[in-house]
Amino acid sequence: MPADAEPGDHAGGILAVSVVEQDDGPSVGYAAGTRLYVRVAGTVAPAVDVDRLGGAYRGRIGPVSPGALDVEATLVNSGNVRLDPRTVVHVRSLFGLWTATVPLHDVGEVLPGGATTTSGTLDRVPPLGPLWLTLEAPDVTSRGQDLTAATAVTGPATLVWAVPWTLLATLVLLAAAAGLAVRNLRRRVPGTGTSGATSTIHDSPGTPRRSESRPHITGVTVSPDPGAGGERPTERGAP
Repeated sequence: MPADAEPGDHAGGILAVSVVEQDDGPSVGYAAGTRLYVRVAGTVAPAVDVDRLGGAYRGRIGPVSPGALDVEATLVNSGNVRLDPRTVVHVRSLFGLWTATVPLHDVGEVLPGGATTTSGTLDRVPPLGPLWLTLEAPDVTSRGQDLTAATAVTGPATLVWAVPWTLLATLVLLAAAAGLAVRNLRRRVPGTGTSGATSTIHDSPGTPRRSESRPHITGVTVSPDPGAGGERPTERGAP
């Protein structure tokens, strides 16, 4: 072991090779190996970095039916000892109205500087719009030793949209149908107007006083009324 070896776990291997010489053919080699772990005494600093955390929402046909959320994460062992973490992803909606936890698949042992990818699926996720994902490691061990409290897990929160596309499409169609109905209704309302003759009354020649519209009456003649000593209008029917 080098004198300047850093504290923590180091992985290596032992390989044994045996070669059999043959007079009438090529030599045959046999090899056998085993993995070797060496821990150098010193300060232990277990740590896990979330290199990537993503999610995809799969909605259902129903407008408000819950869907499924697929989560995938890439973990990097940034510490100096090998770790076997058990990870979960916490899901939180806007204002914390809805929360859930999705466990990720077991990743096994990760060597210092190594990386691994794990995933999980959460069912019955309501379409509430924005969802925030955060990864945590509630159980971390190293060679059977519990290092949960000492392990630092760092990584940003991820935003995933759970959009009710079916509901939005239904609302758009209803709004379009309502607008079309209002437009057709306005076209069916008949216009109003008054037909008649317009006469102008003058106070004096060349000076108009006002204009007014009077109904146009046809078929009226004036005949004398012997009893009244004057004339009265009589209505004449159309010929």
